[in-house]
Amino acid sequence: MERLSYTIRLPEFEGPFDLLFHLITKAEVDIWSVSIAEITDQYLHYLQSMQELNLDLASEFLVMAATLLRLKSKLLLPLPPRESPEEEDGPLFEFNSPEELFLRLEEYRKFKQAAGWLKQKETSQQKIFLRSTGGKKIILSSRQQSYYTFWEGAQALQEIMQQHLEKAAAGDYYYKPIEDYSLRDRIKLVLRRLHGQKEPVTFKALITGKGPRGLISTFIAILELARRQKISLFQDRLFGTILISSNRDGRK
Repeated sequence: MERLSYTIRLPEFEGPFDLLFHLITKAEVDIWSVSIAEITDQYLHYLQSMQELNLDLASEFLVMAATLLRLKSKLLLPLPPRESPEEEDGPLFEFNSPEELFLRLEEYRKFKQAAGWLKQKETSQQKIFLRSTGGKKIILSSRQQSYYTFWEGAQALQEIMQQHLEKAAAGDYYYKPIEDYSLRDRIKLVLRRLHGQKEPVTFKALITGKGPRGLISTFIAILELARRQKISLFQDRLFGTILISSNRDGRK
């Protein structure tokens, strides 16, 4: 955000106007010694020397100058009693002491700085463009396979495990003794299942209907097969469901 860059010269101060405003709000410069009329006169001469009027700087000056003028008038004149809430000037000028107003002006300055920071972020974000996939099928590399398979599979595993837990809590589900699943046997089972499919299948389709041990062993088997590049994992669209197929057809 552009700052007020012109310099003002007063008997008590010389420098940028925004610095003077900051020092006044910090009570480091006595506002009684600052001539608003002289500041305004210098600013008008500054505008005449500009090639093109900057509306942002002009509006910023008007806000600062009006705030200082209002501050001086509030400190000079006694506050008249308010008969109704409609006569209030607003939160900025509701104060009982100069210190209270200084705090509110400093808060205003912080919001102004935050607005400038957000404007810079907006400008930088406008320079970022994401590449479209153009409807092409995305084939994951071997390193990407492990990453996407893990998170996609973990989400599906969580959903299915939650279904089993809900059945168990409702009394509609019970466990019966089952034989242990070895990783080697589960890998063979997954490969046989994929070999008989003409179309790719999802991770959830491979493990639906299995018990907790079957779910976990199938999940680990798929990860191991992806690491060995025995199966292919891909997406039809960006962030779409990850599909699984066997590499026996020559795909790598």
